[in-house]
Amino acid sequence: RTQAPAHHPRQKHPHPAPAYLDPTEQDQSQFSTAPDSRIDGLWRTVTLHQRLIQTPGELFSTKGIDWLKHIELVPVARGEIDSLLRMLDALGAEQAALRVEVDRAAFASDEIKLLMTLPGVDATTAHAIMAAIGDISRFASDQKLSAYFGLVPSVHQSAEHCYHGHITKQGNSNVRWLLIQAAQTAAKHPGPLGHQFAKLERKKNRSVAIVALPTNCPSWSGIC
Repeated sequence: RTQAPAHHPRQKHPHPAPAYLDPTEQDQSQFSTAPDSRIDGLWRTVTLHQRLIQTPGELFSTKGIDWLKHIELVPVARGEIDSLLRMLDALGAEQAALRVEVDRAAFASDEIKLLMTLPGVDATTAHAIMAAIGDISRFASDQKLSAYFGLVPSVHQSAEHCYHGHITKQGNSNVRWLLIQAAQTAAKHPGPLGHQFAKLERKKNRSVAIVALPTNCPSWSGIC
């Protein structure tokens, strides 16, 4: 009779050392992370071992990038950050080339040009909105379009009472986020949207007014 092999519990291996301390032990999956996230994570590790270092307010601003290029670090950390900064430069060049193509295509569409008249809506945001909308004839009104993006309040009915709650958040969450970000800029604009925001903010609060601004956007009527 053969005996079953003895069961050996799995041994727990310690976490690998930080990349700049032992490059041979680092997790290869780290290289799939975006360069700016890798720089940020590496920098947090470096500052833990080199005490507190005064950093610029925005690490990835022009001033912050220049500071990263010249700060004195241990050799391996210096080499990895230099490599990641070169990757950021290459990605920036690719993004600039793509933006030229996006801007060129934007002026070939009347709907996109109409959306770009709104404060905070650039060619990229307008393209994303129109891509999510598809055939505009599907929507009978601007209210239907706002509902499609989940920007209308939820409705709860009980007997003869009707209650309005938070927005439904249905539909494309990425476009909804873009519209909210555009509303942040439109709220500061001195034009009609800025005045509309100020009026809404006096009645409600800033968060509610920001969400309500794209819902009541006058350009919806122009493309519907």
